Amino acid sequence: IFNYPLGSRTYFRNVKMLRPAEIIHADSSGTESKIYWDVRTLYEVSQYDKRDALEIGAELFHKTVNNAVSDVEKVRIAFTSGFDSRMMLSVLEKESQDYLCYSFGSPDSLNMTIPQQISQQLGFSHHPIVLDEAYESVFDEYAMRVVLLTDCLSTVERANYPYAFEQLSDFSPVVLTGIFGSELMRSFQNIGHIIDRKGVV
Repeated sequence: IFNYPLGSRTYFRNVKMLRPAEIIHADSSGTESKIYWDVRTLYEVSQYDKRDALEIGAELFHKTVNNAVSDVEKVRIAFTSGFDSRMMLSVLEKESQDYLCYSFGSPDSLNMTIPQQISQQLGFSHHPIVLDEAYESVFDEYAMRVVLLTDCLSTVERANYPYAFEQLSDFSPVVLTGIFGSELMRSFQNIGHIIDRKGVV
């Protein structure tokens, strides 16, 4: 229901997640937590009209994508058959030789063939990552990484993400994924607050 664990926001004893907009200061005397923004400030804010929202959203998307890769020379882009990856490509302010598109799946799947076709038409470098017997043989290892290195809510079905990340890590330490685009544009999630019809509990 809430997508994240409440309270200490963790599944592990003595391991805690940072809340959104939280800064932790730690020194020999202990730790201090400060929150510089609270999602609840949005509850009573009026929505933008559709035209303004589209303009502001497009500007924010362009700025965020490029800020995310501003300190690296090269970047990898997970290029799927969906629209998120193509949106990121359309706003990325890097020369095409400075990024590498890749996709993963079975050889004849749409997740592979569509990115290959588009990359070929646009002259982008594309690297297919086939999820075959080699991937199957290491699936358990990457599935465990997905669970333990995230919020513990990612499913083992996403084991192909770290598998693909590692395959091309020599090209760049940074990856832009379609999830990056989705997370930016979706509405905020109820993280750490319980909301009912009467308000915030």
